[in-house]
Amino acid sequence: MSRYHQSNGEGFMSEWSKIRDKPREGWAFWGQHVCEDNGDGTSFTRNPELLARQLFRLMEETQLLSFKSVMGEKEQPTGDLHFVGTKEELIKAKRSFRTVEGRDILVVYHQETFYAVDSYCYHAGGALVNGDIEEINGKLCVICPKHKFKICLADGEGLYRGVNPREKPPVPRWYSKGIKQRTHTITETDGKVFVELSRQPGWIESDYYQGEKGKVERAKAEAADTGEYVTDDVF
Repeated sequence: MSRYHQSNGEGFMSEWSKIRDKPREGWAFWGQHVCEDNGDGTSFTRNPELLARQLFRLMEETQLLSFKSVMGEKEQPTGDLHFVGTKEELIKAKRSFRTVEGRDILVVYHQETFYAVDSYCYHAGGALVNGDIEEINGKLCVICPKHKFKICLADGEGLYRGVNPREKPPVPRWYSKGIKQRTHTITETDGKVFVELSRQPGWIESDYYQGEKGKVERAKAEAADTGEYVTDDVF
């Protein structure tokens, strides 16, 4: 076992807990050596904070590689406004499927407001265009028709109903899962409606079903529902 593991484990965990939820403030120290050779094929760290930050960066890079692998190296959104229909036709349709820069999105009109979200549910790729719209815990949500997952239209937050076993008696409440579905900016000008794709950095779970691997999974699920058979090599 390295001397680091023998003596510096607690220091590392302490530093890691300090930085894991903090935004990065600069990484000028990445070129520094944080480990020293013991001379027996093992090494130890002189600075547990640096090692914790190295691990944090490695996790970020791993997440980015995972994102690229499932998204098929798609280009970043351009930031352009894309015409998705006239206000009149979108109000009449209430829910409209559109493809913008290769991304499938759902445009919803409800209670005099337009929303735009990724078209496929983050959980298992269900088509949200067929979902019901309901107000849940004061938030307007689309209900995935596949597994009834609740997604806030305004910000993509996932909601679920549960109980806290520590409460006596336990009372069912709505809880947040955090942001699960990518949402997009929608604007209306002179009776025309435009969408700007989200440029929020980082991984959001609905991204998966916009990538190549997600498309294969969606096709297989649809085929299973209809009794057909799909292989990966058809894509």
